[in-house]
Amino acid sequence: ANFVARNGPEFEEMTKQKQRENPKFGFLFGGENYLYYQYRVNTEKTALKKQELMEQQQQLLAQQQQAIAVQEAEQAAAAIQQQVLAQQQTVASLQTSMTEQMTQSESNLNAQYAAMMRQQQVQIEESILTLRQEKLKELAEKCEVDLSLFDETVQPIIDNCTKDAIMNGKTWIMARSTSDDHCEMIAHYFLDRLTSKEAS
Repeated sequence: ANFVARNGPEFEEMTKQKQRENPKFGFLFGGENYLYYQYRVNTEKTALKKQELMEQQQQLLAQQQQAIAVQEAEQAAAAIQQQVLAQQQTVASLQTSMTEQMTQSESNLNAQYAAMMRQQQVQIEESILTLRQEKLKELAEKCEVDLSLFDETVQPIIDNCTKDAIMNGKTWIMARSTSDDHCEMIAHYFLDRLTSKEAS
């Protein structure tokens, strides 16, 4: 009865469906103790309503007390604000001057920082590019490959991008992918071409 009072007739209907064959729940279907069950449900509903009403009254009382406390705090804050206002007006001119100086200093620092970061980025990119080129050169020497031949094979693809040019370049490259070192060298070559400043 307590669960039905709390959860409504849907809970009762669900219980009927689940316990249809259970004789212990016969009172749900009008059997023995059905009237007592109905009495208990109504009693529980009444108790829940009383509890809900008490909670609402307590909540209303708390809100009223909070409103009084807020009003008193606002009055006290207003008095303090009037006292502080005079001090704020005295300090305002000094704050304005200091703010202008700080803004100018911050602007100068930001400009210097931005310039340093751009210079550092350029140096990092150049260092990475140099390391990649050195690695590519090292692999080419190790594999005994002339990189100019790669340029001659890849350039027609870049210039025309025809099916024949792509097929010829692919065949030429696959024929030279004879070892892990060769494959690594080819990968570094294309990485160098793709990340170079001339790449478009």
